[in-house]
Parts: sequence; structure tokens; C-alpha cells
Amino acid sequence: AVSKHCCEFVQVSVGGVNCLAHRVLWAMAHGEWPAAEVDQLNGIRKDNRLNNLRQVTRQENQMNRKPRAGTSRWPGVGWNKSAKKWQARIWINGRRKHLGVFIDEIDAAEAYRRAALDAGFSDRHIQPFLLKGETK
Repeated sequence: AVSKHCCEFVQVSVGGVNCLAHRVLWAMAHGEWPAAEVDQLNGIRKDNRLNNLRQVTRQENQMNRKPRAGTSRWPGVGWNKSAKKWQARIWINGRRKHLGVFIDEIDAAEAYRRAALDAGFSDRHIQPFLLKGETK
């Protein structure tokens, strides 16, 4: 039986046990259960095509996660009430790294983007904006 998991993942019943479909597909294709997490490269939790799946560490999986929305339109940027400025922060290796406070929201976004690139984050963390002077 196929059903929808609470977080948009497809779930299947295998021998009466509910399993995430992308993990079952990985096991069927590779002959063993994944030792780590299985990630959908494009971030679409229902897209379980084998060419869209990869085995990753928890850290790698988090680096492919869609950035959370905050008080800014840019990922990793928020308004610091006490400083009355925009601040940029990023989570790397389970630790939050402060990237600075900025008068301009775009400058804070640039700091986040550079840090995300340096840390090897996926394009989904970087694509939403361009640096000053860049064109598509």
C-alpha cells in the first residue's frame, strides 16, 4: 500500500512495516538498505526516480535543504532589532556562524551567499539572488 508521509514523502508498506519509498527504491536498486540518508537531489520529496536519489550524510542532506523563510526575502538574513541593521547567519556543521550586521539587506544577502558557496551548499541556497553587478 502507498500513502503520504506527514512531510510530503511517499510511504509504502513492506511486510506490514511503513517505510519511506525513496529508501526502499534505493535498497532495491543497490541490493542493501542505505547506510545513511537518501536525498532527492531536486528537493521534491515525491520525486523518487533513481537518478534523483543519492546516499548522503546528515550534514550533506541539510545542505540541500530549502532555506527557511525569515524576516527578509533572502535566506540567512534577518532584521536585528537591537542593532537596527540586517544580520547574516548560516548554519555549518551544526553550528551557527555569525556573518555580520549590515545597513543594506542586499549586503547581508551577499555575505550569506558567499558563505554558502564556500561551505558547498546546494544551488537552492544560492540561486534566489544575484550579487551586486551580476546579471542572469
